[in-house]
Amino acid sequence: MNNFYNLVRKEMKELIAKQMIISLIFMVVLFTMMGQGPPKPPYEMNFLAKMAFGMRSLLKRRILLKYHSKQSVKVLESLFGDKDLASIIWGYYPMRSIVLLAHVFGWEMVRREENYYPEGGMQTIPDATAQVFQKRGGKILLNSEVERILVKERRAIGVRCRDGSEHYSKVVVSNAPIHHTLSKLLEKAPGLEKLRREVEKRRVFVSGMFIFLGIDEKYDFNGVNFHLFLEKNTIDIEEEHLTPQNCPIMLMVPPKPEGQENYSVTAATILPYEYENCWRTGNTKVRGKGYRELKENVKNKIIDRVSAKLGEEFKKAIRYSLAATPLTFERYTYSEKGSFLGWRMDKAHYGKFIHQTTPVDNLYLVGHWVFPGFGVPAVMASGYYLAKKILEKDDIDLEGKMKSYSNNN
Repeated sequence: MNNFYNLVRKEMKELIAKQMIISLIFMVVLFTMMGQGPPKPPYEMNFLAKMAFGMRSLLKRRILLKYHSKQSVKVLESLFGDKDLASIIWGYYPMRSIVLLAHVFGWEMVRREENYYPEGGMQTIPDATAQVFQKRGGKILLNSEVERILVKERRAIGVRCRDGSEHYSKVVVSNAPIHHTLSKLLEKAPGLEKLRREVEKRRVFVSGMFIFLGIDEKYDFNGVNFHLFLEKNTIDIEEEHLTPQNCPIMLMVPPKPEGQENYSVTAATILPYEYENCWRTGNTKVRGKGYRELKENVKNKIIDRVSAKLGEEFKKAIRYSLAATPLTFERYTYSEKGSFLGWRMDKAHYGKFIHQTTPVDNLYLVGHWVFPGFGVPAVMASGYYLAKKILEKDDIDLEGKMKSYSNNN
């Protein structure tokens, strides 16, 4: 009887914990987008708080919790008998492997008509952050790439840059991709074996080719700032098997910055790192003549597909084009296989995020490889959670200050 009781109790705890995590991830992104600030993460809740949160989720979000971890494509195909209609809904995040919950974020913002774009472009967010940081006495070193996180007696004490300079600190935060952090910045550092094994067994989200276009100001987009191009069978193809002929293409037309005449347009595609033997590099990462020829060929195929839908006038309006492949993203960001969303968003990975703390004292991680996950809002929430934790050491209540600021503004 005791064994049965313990088994049931264990299963109930696991169920509630799982539902709480899924519900919390949804709320983190939603609340952050709505400007209400993220709720507490699971590791800050006591057992009773977790139980209460889990039960509320089970009672109030039963439909969401029923379908959250199911493959989005399969749910949509079960709801719509017509594949074209399912493709339209699926096309908001056109990746076959992702779970339904990942799509819910986008759909909810569309329903609320709360999709926004920063004035001046995405770069204005880090620029504003840097300005505040420097205003408060912080110092930013540009063109000073870190090559090693300095660890002494299993405690992070600073960093060493490529130019040989060393900078010491009581706290070290790595926003670099987790693979690069562990294999390069912390190479041979002891105490990280378990974390290394956890990272090695996970799969990363597929990458893609981005084409950056300069479009003549005279071209008329008719007020449309987002176009999606899908082939009839795109919805049936796993990301790893996509090609330039059938990959989804998302054409984004952001507002022009003040004083800019022509349009800055991005054609974003989903294409695998392994495409044509790792883009004709044989996984050596050496980009030679074959790589450059393939890159140009794929870029032209993508532009041709877009032009076939928008018309030759679009193609004639192109004044400049520059393409980035998965190897480009890997080269400049060190992100594993050029992934731009971290871990895969399938049932095996979604919601199972790595903690921001590490076995190395005073060393922390932020970004989309750790809780609460991918996307600008979630990554910003990641920074908030970590800042709150670090500031607690100096008896600074960041959460209280955030609430006070929100109430007064």
